[in-house]
Formats: sequence, C-alpha cells, structure tokens
Amino acid sequence: MDSMRRRCINKRLKPNPEGQDFISNLPDFIIGLILSLLPTKDAFRTSVLSKRWINLWMFITAVEIKDKEQLSRKKIRKIPFYKFVNKVLLHLESSSIQSFSLSLSQSYRHCRVDKWINDILINLRVKELYINSKQNLSISCHTLLESPSLEVLMLNMNWYSITLPTFVCLSSLTVLKFSKITVTCDPFKSQMLTLNFPVLREYLTEDCNWSNVKGVTLEVPLLEVLSIKYSRFPISKESNTVIKFCAPCLAKFYYYGLLLPDTNSLDLSIGHIAYAHIDICPFIYMGSAEQMALIACELLKKFNNNVECLTFQWPEIVAPAKLPTFRMLSCLELGYLTGEVLLNFLRNTPFLKTLVILKGIYQFDEELSNPDNVPSCFMSNLQVVNFGALNGKKHELRLAKFIMDNAKELQRVSFSAARNMHRSKFEKVKKKIISFKKSVSVAVIDFLPLHN
Repeated sequence: MDSMRRRCINKRLKPNPEGQDFISNLPDFIIGLILSLLPTKDAFRTSVLSKRWINLWMFITAVEIKDKEQLSRKKIRKIPFYKFVNKVLLHLESSSIQSFSLSLSQSYRHCRVDKWINDILINLRVKELYINSKQNLSISCHTLLESPSLEVLMLNMNWYSITLPTFVCLSSLTVLKFSKITVTCDPFKSQMLTLNFPVLREYLTEDCNWSNVKGVTLEVPLLEVLSIKYSRFPISKESNTVIKFCAPCLAKFYYYGLLLPDTNSLDLSIGHIAYAHIDICPFIYMGSAEQMALIACELLKKFNNNVECLTFQWPEIVAPAKLPTFRMLSCLELGYLTGEVLLNFLRNTPFLKTLVILKGIYQFDEELSNPDNVPSCFMSNLQVVNFGALNGKKHELRLAKFIMDNAKELQRVSFSAARNMHRSKFEKVKKKIISFKKSVSVAVIDFLPLHN
C-alpha cells in the first residue's frame, strides 16, 4: 500500500514534457492572483525560482507592504525598505493592481511617503488604499483628494492632522474610514467645508476630531452606513463643528462613545432609517447626570418617527427623560436600564413588535407592576420578547411575569442565562417562569442553552 501511495505521489509531482510544473504553465494573471494571497515580500522572493518566475510577482493584484518582519517585532532597516518599496512601485503591472496596503511602524520623511502615495494613486491607479501608521506621519492629501479611481480609502494615522480644502469631490469613493485623525482647514480660507461623495456607501470614523472648522456638509446621496466611535478620550477638546449629512438613503447609524457628543453638532438630513445603534459610556463626561440625560434624549430625537429598529445602551446611573415617541419603531433593544426607564421607552413605542433586553435589568419595583403602567403596545402589537443575561433575581422574574400577564398578542418569549449562572439555579428559574404560563396564552417559551 505504501509503495502504491508513493508511486501516485511521484506521478502527480512528475514534470510535464516541457520540464515545467503545473503552476508555471498557468497564465500570468492567474499566477498573479495566487501570489496576491502571500505577503508582498514573499511574492517578490519567488522571482529567484526560475527564469519563468522572474517577473510573475509583478502581476499581483493586492499589495501589502510592512516595515517590520511578519509575525515579529523586528523592524526592517530604512534604507533596504526604501529600496524595496521603490522597486515594487517601479515594476508593478498597473493594469492588475486593485488594492494597496502600507503599514508603517517607523517615522519617514514626508517627501518619500508623498511620492509613494503619488505613484500608488496616479501611476498604478489603485481602487483601494489602506494606510496604517504608528508614528506621526506627515503626508500631503492633495493626491488623495484628486484620485478619480479611488473606491476605498482607510487611514489610521496616529493623531495626524489632515488639512482639507473648502471643497472635496471623490466621484468613485464608496467606503471612507478615518481613524485617529484630526481634520482641519486652512485658517486663512473659509471654515465651511463641503465634501461631495456621490457614490459613498459607508462612512466610518474612530477617535477623530474636527479642528478650526465651523461647519462641514457631506453630500452623500447613496450613504447607507454611518458609524461614529470614540474608543478613548480625544487628545484635544471637541470643537463645535456642525456636521451635516445629506443622506436620504441612510439605513444604519452607529454611535459608540466614552463621552456624549454635542448633539447640536450632528445634523442628519434623513427620511427613514432601518437601524440605529447608540451605545454610550459617559463615565468621564464632565457634567451632571441631568445634562447627560438631556443630551442623550436630544440624540434620540434625531431618529424620532424615522427608525424601525433601535438599540440603546446606557449606564444604570442615569435615566433618560422626556423620550421622543417612536411611531415607526417595531424592534427595540435595550441594555443597562432600570425598570422605570424601560417602561418609559415602551410607552413611547406604541407599535413595538419585538423587545430585546440585552444585558438584564437593574430593578423592577413591585409598584411598577400596577395595571396602570401597562404600555399600549402590550395590548395589540408586542409579539416577541427576548431576555438576555438572566440572573434569576426577583425583579427580573417580576418583569417577566408583568410582560407575560399583560402582552395580549405575545407569541414567543425567550430567556438566556448570564454566563455565571449554575445549571441547578437555571432549572429552578425555568420552573418558576413556566408556572407563569398557566394564566396566559403565550404560544412558545424558549430557554437558550447555558454558556458553561
């Protein structure tokens, strides 16, 4: 058996009559696609295999260049790195390149980096450009803002400041992501900017600031996804820049923050939005609890009567008041809230069909079970309720019973236990919840499997 296996393997490895292996007989562009799956430095090394392979690396479609060794912290010396990048840019086949990724862990002279970007965008005409710098990289943005072929632009610049002209138009750009960037403008020109991206689908920012800019209008008629994230406190005080999104096709909005935004600075010109996710962590916000609640409500009002599904997560210490009415809202996902705030949301969502309690509820006092507190959506619309991170506490069971007793159209209710709940306790909770069904007509009760 072993000898037969060896003969089969040797037959597959036997070269063809021309003395070449199977891969070498493939067309150049096919080999280029295969080499694109390797780090560019490894693809470049295949040029020493044979005469056939000398120039095949030039047909790769995706370029990824890093100035440190793969899977190592060892940095590449600057002079060899300069020579390698220059050679790659000089010899690449421009018609095949689709994307270019440049990751820099060291500081470089801005003139060199500007030349690389100029070659990437003008000579190679790449469609996707990714630049990640761990140092304070200084580059000119003129080439970036004038590229007619650029479809995807992602910049992570370690708090680098980009100066924009008063008008920017990228006719082919579909995805734009800025991370750790301060956007500014020429102080001697107008501080009102217009960014025209006629086919942009996704706009994402993370830890970005606007400086010396009074207002910016983003003309994005096809924008579908808008994401604003603050994973850390900004290094500079947030400006009062008014940012207006002309986005009639916006479908999804995400906000995650370690602080609350100045809601007056966010202007959303939208007609309808399918999903909004707001996750606020204002532990370092320098203001009163009442101020935080007021700003949170102002943020929610931007989606008043426009949103179908809302995810809202908020620390238990603050209760948003004066909530707007969401008449189009059919799905509501809540986390970190008290029972009183939960009822406030439910009273303002008369046509709610699905309620998801993401990470438990902090309290639901017995007096809240009063029939006078039953929201109108319980009478004719609420059909599905999902309890997440259940700990089996009395107030959680009280809320479950309140919903099951009063939601007349309830079809399904599901419960998932918190990660630290023991199986024996979960079984007791299940029996207690099932006992609630005797007095109601709930169609299905689901208990999701334990995590442990």
